[in-house]
Formats: sequence, structure tokens, C-alpha cells
Amino acid sequence: MVEWSVVSMAVAFVILVSVAIVVLITVRNTVLQAYVTILQLQRDTAALGREVSVFVQDAQKTAAIVKRQVDAFEPFCDSIRETGETLRYVTSSVSSVTEALTSSAVSHVNRAHTNNIERIGDMFDWMDLGLGLWEKWQAVRLANAESRAAKPNESKEGS
Repeated sequence: MVEWSVVSMAVAFVILVSVAIVVLITVRNTVLQAYVTILQLQRDTAALGREVSVFVQDAQKTAAIVKRQVDAFEPFCDSIRETGETLRYVTSSVSSVTEALTSSAVSHVNRAHTNNIERIGDMFDWMDLGLGLWEKWQAVRLANAESRAAKPNESKEGS
């Protein structure tokens, strides 16, 4: 029986060593695959780093170009703003001048209207006076004519 025990221990030891060898081979293969994967990841990371570096450089160049264009466009915007301010000032000045001219024209028209009313009033007064004199003169003339007309009749009657 001891023999069977030794044989069974030897068989168990061989199985144990075989299983350990298989496990070690599997672990070795897994470690090798992990190593290959890590190497591939390292290469991919390096390539990605180079691509990101190129992208960042391109982005910096683009940002510099955009900054130059914005800097070049800024004086144009400033001139547009200044033009707007000038137009607002001119519009305000034109409005002030227009108001002054309108006020002056209205006062001139009102003065002219008042003067014309006074002149027309004077003219009507003179016309009234003239018509009154005309009527008086006509009345006197008519009276003279009637008296002359009556005188020749009187002389004919008295003769």
C-alpha cells in the first residue's frame, strides 16, 4: 500500500506540476499579450501625441491668423463707430439748424403778416378816406352842376 500511496503521490505531483506548467504557460502568454498590448498602446499614444501636437500647432496658427484678421478688422469697426457718431452729430446739427431756420421763418412770416395787416389796414383807411373825399367831391360837383343847371333856368325865367 505504501507503494500505491507513493505512486498516487507521484501521480498527484505530476498532475500538480502539469497543471502548474499549464497555468504558468497561460500566465506567460497573458503577460506577453499584455506586454504586446501595452507596446501597441504606447505606440498609439505616441502617434496620438504627435497628432495632437500637430493639431495644437495648426490651432495656434489659425488663432494667430484670426487674431491678425480681427486686429486688421478692428480699425474698420472703429471707423464705422466714428462714422456713426459723426452722422449722429451731423443729424443733430442739421436738426438744430432746421429748428432755427423754421423758427426764424415762422417769426419772419408772422412779422410780415403783421406788417401786411398794418399796411392793408392803412391802405383801407386811405381808401376809406379817398372814397369819402370822392363822395364829398361828387356830392359837391353834383350840387354845383345842379345849381348851374338851375341858374340858367332862373335866368330864362327872370327875363
